[in-house]
Order: sequence, then structure tokens, then C-alpha cells
Amino acid sequence: MKKKLMGALLAATLVVAQAVCVFAAGSNTTDVVSKTEGVKVESLDEAALSQLDKTVADAIKDANSGKGLDKIAEVAGEEVKKELEGKTLVGNIFDLQNDGSAVKGDDGKYAVTLQLPGAKDMKGLKLLHYSSDRDVWEVIDVVVNDDGTVTVKLDDFSPAGFIVLATNENANPGKTPAGNNSNNNTVKSPQTGDWD
Repeated sequence: MKKKLMGALLAATLVVAQAVCVFAAGSNTTDVVSKTEGVKVESLDEAALSQLDKTVADAIKDANSGKGLDKIAEVAGEEVKKELEGKTLVGNIFDLQNDGSAVKGDDGKYAVTLQLPGAKDMKGLKLLHYSSDRDVWEVIDVVVNDDGTVTVKLDDFSPAGFIVLATNENANPGKTPAGNNSNNNTVKSPQTGDWD
């Protein structure tokens, strides 16, 4: 009887332990890494978002939760709204920070080089940037370097995220899911990595 009771207790413990793992919170990290001395890439957590205008913070939360760029387009102004048409966010919007040692070039801008996995294969890659100093959204052209890093010129440091043309080619650059061809409408979710 003791063995049966102990076996049932161990089985129950195993089931509960597995269930607890299912409830783990999702990560808000980014795959983007700074290659420029003095520039840090940080995730935008609740504390960082609370420092922004509520409308901007809500738009970023929407985009980072996989709801698309519609809220940002609503608050960003006509020029940026047009730039966002047909675009999708790559990963999450992150926070670019100057630790105090990054310096502006002769053109008055910071040249920032970032590592973004798969950048060479992304079509229409640009940087969506919210300047908290100037209270303005902007879409900035980037240069994809031979080594696959991306260089962008900024006036200041604030939340930013990469955007690309919303095409199947950008769903998983250079690859298609097993059993699918590149002519179908299957896309890879940037939030979950699942094929829709």
C-alpha cells in the first residue's frame, strides 16, 4: 500500500511540476546586438515604457505583442504612416541607449552598427525610431554591411525596431518550412516562430 501511495504522490508531483513550467512568462528580449562602443540595446520593460508618453507606450506594447504597426501608424504622422504601409516588425521594438561614451560624427549624427540575424536576406529593411527627445516617430534608411551587420545614423537614442516589407521572403529569410514552397501564403510569426 505504501508503494502505491508513494507512486501516486510522485506522479502527482511530476504533473504539477510540468504544469508550472507552462505558466512561465514570455521573454521580451531582442536578438539585436550593438557593435558600436558606447551603445547598448535593451529590452523595453514596463519601467522603461512608463517613462514614455502613454500613447507611445501603448503603441509599442501593441507592436511588441504581435498586433502589428497600426497603433504606431495612427500616432506617427502621415509621412511615417505611409512608410509603414505593407511593412511588418522584425522581433520587438527595443531601447537604444548611449552609455555616455558614444560620440556624434562630423555630420552631427551617431553612426550605430547593430547585429541583426538574417539582415542580408531581408527585403526593404529600415529602422522605425521614436525620438523621445523630439517626440517624433521616424523611419530611417539603413545600410546592410558585407558582414551582415546594419549601420544606421541617428540624431538621438530612444526606442527603435527594424521593419521590413511584409512578404513571404521576409517571414524566414532564405528558408521555407518543410513541405511548403515559396509561392504560398505561409508566413512565420515574428513573435512565436510558428508557421501560419
